[in-house]
Amino acid sequence: LLDLRRCLTRWIRRKAGLAFRAWVRRADAARIIDRCLRRWRKQKVAIAYHAWSGGVLRLRLKHDAARLVWRTRARAIRRWRSRRRARALQTWLSNTLRARAGEERRATSLFDLRRCVTRWFRTRKAVAFRHW
Repeated sequence: LLDLRRCLTRWIRRKAGLAFRAWVRRADAARIIDRCLRRWRKQKVAIAYHAWSGGVLRLRLKHDAARLVWRTRARAIRRWRSRRRARALQTWLSNTLRARAGEERRATSLFDLRRCVTRWFRTRKAVAFRHW
């Protein structure tokens, strides 16, 4: 009876031991699988992060390049506008000076014309008086 009891106890322990060992193996396998999946996820996340950060860097470089182009364009437009203003000022000055010179000539011409007309009228009056 004692041997039977010892035999049954060992058999139950062996069964429990087998189940426990199977559970440990499965738990180890699950842990290994879990660890592998975590690494794989981390790797995917790392790849995604590197892709994203590279994209951000490219966007930053594009943004910086766009900002540089915008600044250069704005500077060129400012120069162009100031050049246009300077050209407009020069045109206005030359037209004003030309008009002023023309006015002086016209004033001189008008003065001469008035003098001539006045003389002509005087001579006509003088001729009229002479004939009267």
